[in-house]
Amino acid sequence: MSTGLERAVARLRSRAGPLEVYLDRRVFSILLLGFAAGLPLLLVLRTLSAWLAEDGIDTTTIGLFGFVMAPYTLKFLWAPLMDRLPLPVLSAAFGRRRSWLLLTQACLIAAIFGLGQTDPGQDLFLTALMALLVAFCSASQDIVIDAYRIEILEEHQLGAGSANYVTGYRIGMWVAAAGALYLADVAGWSVAYTAMALLMLVGVATVLLNPEPAPPPPDSALEPPAAAGGRRQLGILLLLAAALGAFTGLLLGAGFGARAGWLGGIAVAAVLAALSTVFGHSPAFRQAVVEPFRDFLVRNGLAVALVILAFISLFKASDVLLTLMANPFYLEIGFSKSQIAWVSGTFGLIVTFIGSYLAGTLIYRIGILPGLWIGGVLMMASNLMFALLAWVGASYPLFHVVILVENVSGGMGTTAFIAYLASLCNRRYTAVQYALLTSFMQMFGKFVVVPGSGFLVAALGWINFFVLSTLAGLPALALLWWLGRHVHAPLPAAAPAE
Repeated sequence: MSTGLERAVARLRSRAGPLEVYLDRRVFSILLLGFAAGLPLLLVLRTLSAWLAEDGIDTTTIGLFGFVMAPYTLKFLWAPLMDRLPLPVLSAAFGRRRSWLLLTQACLIAAIFGLGQTDPGQDLFLTALMALLVAFCSASQDIVIDAYRIEILEEHQLGAGSANYVTGYRIGMWVAAAGALYLADVAGWSVAYTAMALLMLVGVATVLLNPEPAPPPPDSALEPPAAAGGRRQLGILLLLAAALGAFTGLLLGAGFGARAGWLGGIAVAAVLAALSTVFGHSPAFRQAVVEPFRDFLVRNGLAVALVILAFISLFKASDVLLTLMANPFYLEIGFSKSQIAWVSGTFGLIVTFIGSYLAGTLIYRIGILPGLWIGGVLMMASNLMFALLAWVGASYPLFHVVILVENVSGGMGTTAFIAYLASLCNRRYTAVQYALLTSFMQMFGKFVVVPGSGFLVAALGWINFFVLSTLAGLPALALLWWLGRHVHAPLPAAAPAE
């Protein structure tokens, strides 16, 4: 019986051509992990923004809810801890990666349920606090999922794994958007968020049914740094502490006033500086915290590394401008929640598959950088369709066309982008380096673009806002052109040698 099944699978593989890579069990498991990662995101973004808009919260306040996404940007700070620290009992039973996944998923279930029990109209601060907790648990889960999926895939599977991850991610987003809106229409927001919390059990089951990836090669012993090198390393750590303190101060100041910003920024900088001074010469600290950043800078060179970080922070700028404004826009021009759930959620999910798997196949054939060019240009152009919808009004057929263009282009751009990020990582430092890259990916968007989007809408109106969002993608394409001329492209996700 098993022999017949193996022959059937072999025949299917032989006929699949470039799609053969999707039949691998490891690649398929990424689909389910993508679902677990995508489900919480919209619960603190578009779905929450629809809830806030329905409760009468103005667009500028809704835009400021973008600050609850801070953990997604700052997750590289605690990524070394999750990368190296074993959990009592759990790590022995499930392994390093799976134990952290199970812990973060359990916390996510509790946090999503708690968010659903709040009432934005009565206590907006509590809603924001619970949304921040969901974002923290979700960002922590992302740290481990990203490391897990990179470590279990081979080089030629990165494109297909990225396509599956984007597809699973979009399915999770669809459930959190369309599913939550449908349930909110029928039974209210509390029931909707409770159902979303229970659906996180899909991620728990995936972790339990899949193996722990092979551990990376053991770290070579580190010699104590020379005096000059140690002082230079300490100086870099102190400079980083000051920068993070300033960033935290700006974040707190925007949300809670100048005094909170000064106090919080100084406190964070002082704590990080103290930790750097005490542990900066510790080999374990250097391996967990310093070496992943140093490896990225040394492999790429300082100039190229900085351009890469700038590029990944700007690549999705035109896309993220719509993050919190899309649902309020749909509601304002006259669409119902059920119409939004079908077109933006269900129909959007279906057409996203086209973009994701088209991008996965393209990357498999032509490489990652060409895929970035195609995805980047299409994501910019798709925003003009929103300007057309704002000009025409609540046209249901045009709504379908807009979502078709937006989700196909978004699927292609996102798939190429996360394959590119994975190609930049050293597998010895997967968790920390990928967390660093995705933090930079979100830093500009989450703390500049998204919070300011409500003010831009109020100042410019919807049509001019969408035109501006199209132009926001030009700086990333300029940096991509520079990288293409000065850096050897990452290896295409080609098939293994015959």
